[in-house]
Amino acid sequence: MRTMLCRSGARALLIVFLIFLGSPAVRANSIASVVVAPDGSIYFSDYVRNCIWKVGRDGALTEAVKGKHTHHLVIDGAGTLYGEHRSPGSREPVLWERATDGTVSEIFHATRHGQALTYPGSVFTIDPRGGLEFVRECQIVRLSPAGAPEAWAGRRCAGDVFKDATLRYGHLHGSFAWARDGALLFSDARTIRRILSDGRITTLRGREVTLFAPPGPDEISFDEVMGLVCDPSGDLIVAERGTRSLRRIDAAGRIRTVAKLPFLSSPVGLGISGSDLYVLTELRTPTPGFLAGLVGNPTLRRITPDGRSRVVASPTGR
Repeated sequence: MRTMLCRSGARALLIVFLIFLGSPAVRANSIASVVVAPDGSIYFSDYVRNCIWKVGRDGALTEAVKGKHTHHLVIDGAGTLYGEHRSPGSREPVLWERATDGTVSEIFHATRHGQALTYPGSVFTIDPRGGLEFVRECQIVRLSPAGAPEAWAGRRCAGDVFKDATLRYGHLHGSFAWARDGALLFSDARTIRRILSDGRITTLRGREVTLFAPPGPDEISFDEVMGLVCDPSGDLIVAERGTRSLRRIDAAGRIRTVAKLPFLSSPVGLGISGSDLYVLTELRTPTPGFLAGLVGNPTLRRITPDGRSRVVASPTGR
């Protein structure tokens, strides 16, 4: 009898394990960010536990911001941290900031005009002058000096963008990075666009395109970008979820793989400090939130220039 029970239990575990391996990852909310402050501190978002973690220069892991359901994070040159938050039951997201003294305050409340939100909870960035830009209806919108959203780049898309898988991914999972020449780089998961100061949009090689146009035959194609940063030399590093890879693009357009993440480890955010990369990963499973307490989602890894990877921090076990 005991043998039969053991065999039944083993079969059940095997079935669960096979389902675990064969199921696709949940893509609805697997968006997170990691940013590095001027003082070397690292911040990363944890939407499972509704907080922002800080890794100090001494390696200590502490909660920097509590009670915020945040996916996207941005940090400016002064060390002010920005993130978005959507309260349970609320349909209007809020942008908040954390000053260098630890004070957290709300800075922008989305408002609804008919069915459209001024800020729909999409990817956003803070420009070098302190202005706010975000993606809305296939356009990059920026706040005017009076605080009103104004279209800056891109063409408005017709219909509900969240019913189109490609557009939805770009709006929710898209990545921003500021290039050394002042251009804003944006990835819609498949490719990377340059947005010039006058709002014109080009490929990395300079050909004019629309913001969400599919990759051309002369462009590098990507498999689900989940992070975008520029290194001190001006090279572009991309975290690609589909291949679990970090890829580097130099000024000549050459591309090479910097690092490959472990099996079932999915990149969800990318940051940089000097020549070191910091990639935020999740276990690629059907239920990342349910397993967070068991497997340590999210996990912060440091990638050195020689491609070596080590775990820096994980909320599980602290």
